[in-house]
Amino acid sequence: MTAAALGRVLPDLLRPLAEASGVARRRAVIAVVGVALARPGLSDARLHDAFAELCNGQTGGEARDEIIALAEQFDVIAFDLQHRLEQGEDVGAEFYAAFARARAAAALAAALEPDSLQSAYGVLHEAAYALENPGVVRDIVLRALR
Repeated sequence: MTAAALGRVLPDLLRPLAEASGVARRRAVIAVVGVALARPGLSDARLHDAFAELCNGQTGGEARDEIIALAEQFDVIAFDLQHRLEQGEDVGAEFYAAFARARAAAALAAALEPDSLQSAYGVLHEAAYALENPGVVRDIVLRALR
């Protein structure tokens, strides 16, 4: 994810993130991902295992590859539901839950990116959609960066 993508959703976080230490950025990323994963419907053990690795300071590697693949699987489900919704089926609630689940998994995948700034850009962009509220993400980040 790029600064430009995050800038479209949370432009006021670009400077604080760039000026923060890598440790502070990781703290913010973990806080945001933790909130995103706490949403209902995300009880997948693979997500929780990878989040535990992240909290223990592990990034990259096999866990990241697995979560990227899982996020892609969740995206396929969400896109299918979106198509069905657009065709007039009554699957709105299912679609929004699937979309949030896919975005939360993508946020976790971004959190496992070894570069803390690139990680933060991706996490915050995805989490803004997963939580359906960029303001919540902004508040979490600003508290974590203090």
